[in-house]
Amino acid sequence: MRTRLIAASAITGGITLSLLAVAMPAAALSPFPAGDTPTGVAFAPSGTVAYVTNFDDDTVSIVDTVNDLEMGTIAVGDMPVNVVFTADSLTAYVVNQGDGTISVIDVLTNAVTDTFAVGNAPTEIALAPNGSKGYVSNFFDDTISSFDLATNTVLNTFPWTNPSGLAFTPDSASLLVSTLDATGTFAIVDVATDTVTSDVDLGGNPYDVRVNPAGTTAYIVNYALNSVQIVDLATTTITGSIAVTASPSVLALSPDGATAYVNNPLANAVTPINIAAGTLYAIVPVGNGPAGIAFSPDGLKTYVTNQADDNVTVIATAALVVPAALAATGVEPAPLIAIAMLLVLAGLVMPRALSRR
Repeated sequence: MRTRLIAASAITGGITLSLLAVAMPAAALSPFPAGDTPTGVAFAPSGTVAYVTNFDDDTVSIVDTVNDLEMGTIAVGDMPVNVVFTADSLTAYVVNQGDGTISVIDVLTNAVTDTFAVGNAPTEIALAPNGSKGYVSNFFDDTISSFDLATNTVLNTFPWTNPSGLAFTPDSASLLVSTLDATGTFAIVDVATDTVTSDVDLGGNPYDVRVNPAGTTAYIVNYALNSVQIVDLATTTITGSIAVTASPSVLALSPDGATAYVNNPLANAVTPINIAAGTLYAIVPVGNGPAGIAFSPDGLKTYVTNQADDNVTVIATAALVVPAALAATGVEPAPLIAIAMLLVLAGLVMPRALSRR
């Protein structure tokens, strides 16, 4: 482990904590090259391959997940921003923000087999685990479109002001939607009817949303509130909040639901979270402009796309550590916000480079 010394004092909630060091763990391995401005990233559920969308060269990188290297590229639509695989790992769907389309890729041949139009500036995408349908958010249209996974045709498009994050519950019955509206709405949509069954105002700017494997809890990263908010899906109530470092917009949850990662663009790092404890591990430095984050199906490693560096950082999950200050004092994670501020003051943080939204 490498350590950078910073002598300072942080006062949080009436507790004064002396920060003598910020632990910089050796969890991040050497990055591998991708295309121009890599944004979205996803592992196939089989774990044998991963895809990375390259926003500025209109391609998808094919990644060897054993050796962590790019094997080739696939030409797709204009400004590909996101990618997701079907549960059987046979098909991938790529969201092309620039031309308002979705490219369908046969994973066995790495070839585009279909392209269909959705709305204006599609951004987020989610596929039902049972293989029935998918949803895509059309940010500039203020709509969400559903589409049939068997025929790759749009089934319905319904109004939704500033849709941001999308996620399915494990039973494929509900779609979870976070919204960049005036109140920061989080809603549960009945997939059978495309209607809202319940919602709650989160405040701030909620972006990505993820659901735990049991389908009981949602985690929403909130850009304005610098937090991950926790929502009970049975009651649609906020049950907790985990403070993270500034300006997060991307959230990934491990397959077992035990660990989450949030991007930390101000520090060119990611912030790992121990979900059960509600505490943070030491931040993990990555490249410039961290955007997409994806766990491998076995949860042993994570890919982080670095937009400004045109590469992908590999993180070994087992190497995550508790920060020295937290381990020594038992203080809860709020002081880690102060750590990020101290990094800025010490000149150890580069300014935010790019945003995929």
